Amino acid sequence: MTVPHRRQAQGVADLPAEYQRFLTLVAAAPRAVACRDVCEELGVPIAAKERRGRA
Repeated sequence: MTVPHRRQAQGVADLPAEYQRFLTLVAAAPRAVACRDVCEELGVPIAAKERRGRA
């Protein structure tokens, strides 16, 4: 997926569809959104959190 440099993009319409969906979702949210919420809404799988340093 190629994303144009910010100087080459005129607006959201110049971004790939996946980025447009992300920006639309976040901009429409009434408050800050968690990554988990964005992933669920966009249908992106959520990986289990890796715990480091624990036996």
